[in-house]
Amino acid sequence: MFDEIVDKLNEEFLKTEFVFSQTGFGNLGNTCFFNSILQCIMHSTPFAHEVMQNDHPLNKASKMQGRAYLTLKELLKNYWQGHENSIRPTAMKVVLGCISSKFLG
Repeated sequence: MFDEIVDKLNEEFLKTEFVFSQTGFGNLGNTCFFNSILQCIMHSTPFAHEVMQNDHPLNKASKMQGRAYLTLKELLKNYWQGHENSIRPTAMKVVLGCISSKFLG
């Protein structure tokens, strides 16, 4: 099953026309590395496309009940709409803080 998903993503990637966003991420206080990882995720075309185009089942039994996925999906949508020059990824940082205290500071 994993191989099928990878094959599908590779097919989508090869069909993708590359577009660059003019949107950046505002610093939330010592979050430059966090923001650079978010930029990488935003521009990982197959992954971003998969998250934005498909609804995946959420694990309601988990502590977070899919909040990290849903927050990432919303962040991707806002990022690629391009209405803002800069987005503050506060919600993503808060959600990750619930998963690991390393993101609380």
